[in-house]
Amino acid sequence: MVSAKKPLVVKTTSVRLVLMAVAAGAGLLGFIFWGIFHMSQEVSGHSVLTGKIVGKHFQPQVEQQITVGQGGLDEKNLDGIYTMDVRTGDGHNYTVFVEKPVYESHQVGDDLTFLPPPAKIPATGAP
Repeated sequence: MVSAKKPLVVKTTSVRLVLMAVAAGAGLLGFIFWGIFHMSQEVSGHSVLTGKIVGKHFQPQVEQQITVGQGGLDEKNLDGIYTMDVRTGDGHNYTVFVEKPVYESHQVGDDLTFLPPPAKIPATGAP
């Protein structure tokens, strides 16, 4: 015959454990907010370039763009490609692709602030 013993109940949560869990959660939440703030600061801060517009170009390419998204099909007519040649203060020239409203609102000689192009990855001799 097996005798039935009462199970031993041990109190597992103490004030110390609750305070440690709250501190760990607050630290993790603070780290996430710091990461979001740090990432947005890099994009909006010192990584943008400003220069003078030295040329404006429009290449007509009448096309119809159809996008499938959450709201169904979205149709958009594109007139063409709008680009601006921009010379920065350090003498570099950039070709910046812009939308039609930006193209129409700026003239040659105006300042334009834009994101720099992505860094070029050197080509490897892959077969």
